[in-house]
Amino acid sequence: DECVRQIKEAGYKPVRHTGKDYCPGVAEIDGVYSEFKVTGAKRYCKRYAADPVNKERDWGKLAITVAGVPKSGAACLNDNIDNFRTGTKFIGSVTGKKQHTYFYNEIYTDDQGNLTGDSIDLSPCDYILDSIEVVPNWELMFYDEVKVQTYGEV
Repeated sequence: DECVRQIKEAGYKPVRHTGKDYCPGVAEIDGVYSEFKVTGAKRYCKRYAADPVNKERDWGKLAITVAGVPKSGAACLNDNIDNFRTGTKFIGSVTGKKQHTYFYNEIYTDDQGNLTGDSIDLSPCDYILDSIEVVPNWELMFYDEVKVQTYGEV
């Protein structure tokens, strides 16, 4: 609250998105989780806890954040966080992930009988999670040097 007050006093206005105000530089609670697994930057899986911070409809649901994979890819894990690991295959026909194939100076008839040329074909595309798994050591985390951005006088 203090950060938000100082940001507003400095003349910065919050950004309104989907009916909610967000202040630049202020961390928001993303959710409360009963399970969490990470394989690298922008590659994590979480299960929402039954907590008032989370939307009730999300309680117990498994969700993913993987750069390049739609959120619907969580269905490929069969509701088991242990399936989120190096080698996990996110099936394009399940996730909705599309591969872009470009056709230049070629005119052809596609499978549906449509005359097509100079176009982009979007087709389902699989994605294999290939990062190295990281098991965080939460005890050691407290010994790392952390820099925190502050607002106003310290």
